[in-house]
Amino acid sequence: MSGLFTSPRSLAKENQEGFVRQSGKRRRKAGFWLVVFHTALLIAILSLVAVIASIIDGAFGYVALRYEINPESLALNHVNYKDLDKNGLIDLLFLQAKAFAEDPNTGISQRRLDALAFDLAIQDRTQQDLIDLLETELLNPAIEKSWTLWTSLFDQKQIDDWLATQELGLVIEFRSWLNLDFLAGSQSPNLYDNGIRNSIFGSLLVVLLTFLISFPLGIGAAVYLEEFSNPRNWFSRLVQINIYNLAGIPSIIYGLIGLAVFVRSMDGLTHGRSILSASLTLSLLVLPMLIINSQEALRAVPKSTRDASFALGASVWQTVWHHVLPMAMDRIVTGTMIAVSRALGETAPLLVLGAASFLQDDLASVFSRFSALPIQIYQHISRPQAGYRNSAAAAIIVLLVLIFVLNASAILMRKRNKKARSD
Repeated sequence: MSGLFTSPRSLAKENQEGFVRQSGKRRRKAGFWLVVFHTALLIAILSLVAVIASIIDGAFGYVALRYEINPESLALNHVNYKDLDKNGLIDLLFLQAKAFAEDPNTGISQRRLDALAFDLAIQDRTQQDLIDLLETELLNPAIEKSWTLWTSLFDQKQIDDWLATQELGLVIEFRSWLNLDFLAGSQSPNLYDNGIRNSIFGSLLVVLLTFLISFPLGIGAAVYLEEFSNPRNWFSRLVQINIYNLAGIPSIIYGLIGLAVFVRSMDGLTHGRSILSASLTLSLLVLPMLIINSQEALRAVPKSTRDASFALGASVWQTVWHHVLPMAMDRIVTGTMIAVSRALGETAPLLVLGAASFLQDDLASVFSRFSALPIQIYQHISRPQAGYRNSAAAAIIVLLVLIFVLNASAILMRKRNKKARSD
């Protein structure tokens, strides 16, 4: 009988021992996965830091410049042009025009001066503008070679060894590729005074139109699918499946669709490769993500909110407009900004659409040809000449800042919306 009977105390002890064993296994398993997750997070952070450090490394550093004339010879009454005041710089410009009249191989022509004065009178230019004008028109600096920030700071011998193999006439100077002239200047054949103003405006305008087109369409489709359509209906299921499939299509496919539909259809009316056609194409790209995100935001609204509204006699539309959408709007806006940020960095669709890789004219309308930051970055990275990779690194920093601003704006809008709703 004693072998068949187990006392309650023995059962309790066995259960306790089993619980301890199971708890130990669970703790060890949880500790293992915690280490895995922390390791993955650390690798991701280190990779991000390495990428950012590489970009910053390319945006600063020494460059070797070759001038058409010696900068020391550009002087007035033995005073170098950099030390002249505004009146002295103007006198030096007109003196160079006289020199050109005597010898066309030197100075600057009067016709060129008149063309520059047509945009802004010489007398109305600032002292720095006049210095920049003298450097670009007379000195015409060309970049022979560039070095990264790391090499410039910690490997000076490499620069000296390269200089020893070159002819005289090169000037070494430290250059910050990311400066106000780079941000405010237009694209130029001379990399020394190249800018990204047109690309910045083109990217911002394309993203703004993309937002204005895709935001109402995405919310409208999500509201219909979640609040008005019958989820068991075959049509609703078919639409939902296709939305999920469209979200996974490569972006270059959308570029081909935009080329076939929007660019070709607008060629007869306006310039087909325009800001409008790019915005419509990118709207197609981000629309599936917006719809899916908006649906998830609407599902997160408690069902009790809808039931309370219906109990007070509100219609479905009144419930959605006055209660459901306001509660889901913070999540919708956050997802929209993330999707728009993706559109800001897209390159493949814009390449297929034929965005301009070199554009000096400012944008006139949504039907104008345009350039964009990803296009200019791609175009500079693919060129082998010295300095283009450094210019691309500076443009990447600007693009990252714009994306960061968009994402930060989404976070701030979400917090403000939550605070207003709680008040």
